[in-house]
Amino acid sequence: MRRTSNTRSARARAPRARLGCHPLRRGLVPRSPVEFLSTPSVIADLAVLTLALATSTGAVYAVGGAPHTAVHLFYFPIIYAAARFGGRAGALTAVIAGLLTGPLMPQDVTTGAQQPAGTWLLRLVLFVAISAVVQWLAHQEPRPVHVMLRDVVWGRSLRLAVRRRQVTAHYQPIVDLGTGSTIGVEALCRWPDGHGGFHSPGDFIPAAERNGSIGSLGRAMLTRTAAQAAAWSADLLTSRMVTVNISAVQLTNREFLADLSALLVGHRLPADLYCLEITETALISDPVRALGTLRAAKAMGFKVAIDDFGTGHSSLAYLKDFPIDYIKIDRSFVAEVDRDPRVNSLTMAIIEMAKALGATTIAEGIERESQLESLRALGCHLGQGWLLGRPVPADQVPARTRGLPAASATPDTVVPRQTRGQPG
Repeated sequence: MRRTSNTRSARARAPRARLGCHPLRRGLVPRSPVEFLSTPSVIADLAVLTLALATSTGAVYAVGGAPHTAVHLFYFPIIYAAARFGGRAGALTAVIAGLLTGPLMPQDVTTGAQQPAGTWLLRLVLFVAISAVVQWLAHQEPRPVHVMLRDVVWGRSLRLAVRRRQVTAHYQPIVDLGTGSTIGVEALCRWPDGHGGFHSPGDFIPAAERNGSIGSLGRAMLTRTAAQAAAWSADLLTSRMVTVNISAVQLTNREFLADLSALLVGHRLPADLYCLEITETALISDPVRALGTLRAAKAMGFKVAIDDFGTGHSSLAYLKDFPIDYIKIDRSFVAEVDRDPRVNSLTMAIIEMAKALGATTIAEGIERESQLESLRALGCHLGQGWLLGRPVPADQVPARTRGLPAASATPDTVVPRQTRGQPG
């Protein structure tokens, strides 16, 4: 879900600086386990793990067997595997370490006496627990205590607000830059603060992702926006596409596809009028699962948009594999497109790349007429921003943007004829 509209703030502009950055997140999506295992960085990691396990085993044997303080040497390969590859690899390494210091390691190498089963089993459980804790810590960001406490309080309050249906959606028009017609809207989450205003999405959305309440919040937004999209689709005069932001947590949730299927059935929703917005960060956090989820959603008929494009660290080599309908040019580019020739050139490159991928570009954060004219000249067909329309309740979304400066009659600004719910 979108964290901000007019107060858009620190959505992660790049992947988190994780201790446990999986090699999959740094390059191409492997096509098979063989390709993954043949990656040079993975080969080096496996060599380090094997050497560490062998060295630790030799050290424990050299001191006469286990239990002995030398078994603590096994913490290194366990921590390394958990932080580098994740929970499963960490747990597997912990089990191997537990077996090497357990039934495969005598209590006394001179007499061959075996350890009591309870002793080595307890050590094995401890190893697995350490790997789990390390894996969890490796994916956390350092936060002050007061932020952690606030996350807990907000998590409870947000879940309560969702149950009471206090969380709502406002819709910002997505406008055809050539005609001024509203061809779609972006759904933005709104949580009343009890004082006539709203909590900042830039604060409570990241908190929801950290405290686990993003699941219930995401489902509530899906349900509410799908109902609105279905209501608009029933009237051909107001039929318009609705885009909704999907967090990385939702995208990797095994129930997400079931939730989408339920939307189609429960609301009789035309899938081509509903677009899932995904950030680059969400894509590269788990590219294999994200690719599978988006392909399944695409097969159901949903549209897919890449949000904040150009601010993440995704690889173009695997971005081409994703089923993308729209690429949203981040507002950091739009802000300077009319002032900085370099930004103008980069924006043009994004638009041309989108065309090569068969996608339509949507410029975000249009606030000046000069930005609008620059984007038109570059061939950007769609846009949104305060110049074109602010986020409003569903019943206040305009059919077209009034007072939009006329487009110049140049080939670059010709907008393809649209079909129902599908911009150019």
